[in-house]
Amino acid sequence: MLVLQFRVGGDYFGLEAKTIIEVAPLVTLRKITHAADYIAGLFNYRGRLVPVIDLSALMIAVPSRPLMSTRIVLVHYEVSPIVSRVLGLIAEGATEVISCDESRMQPPGIAIEAAPYLGKIWVDEKKSLQLIDLHKILPEDLQIALFADLEEAS
Repeated sequence: MLVLQFRVGGDYFGLEAKTIIEVAPLVTLRKITHAADYIAGLFNYRGRLVPVIDLSALMIAVPSRPLMSTRIVLVHYEVSPIVSRVLGLIAEGATEVISCDESRMQPPGIAIEAAPYLGKIWVDEKKSLQLIDLHKILPEDLQIALFADLEEAS
């Protein structure tokens, strides 16, 4: 399986490449007033406003740093079984796609209620990388809030 690796704090995480539309440079975002700290804002992607989530702010409550390797990863986010929308994810160190042997994937061994998006962990001789489950990254109420206007615009 191909995985885009990125860092949050000192740990490696990954997104399956098949969910990714594009990896874009970090751009200036339009802030969303009164939004949670991990909702970085909106930006215009090919004529559509796309909500952007800061993965570092979501996962460890520390905003992503504006490094040369910090990117906006545009993904297909499945809102329902028949509807998907574009979602942006800010990720540090998102510059390398690696091949992960699925036989080296292990369950995390602990379920964190506040972080249901944390998936299996891939381990090799040099490092470990935990997969992010996109289907579980946004709570239902946030899905509704972020994609309500987009739904009406369709």
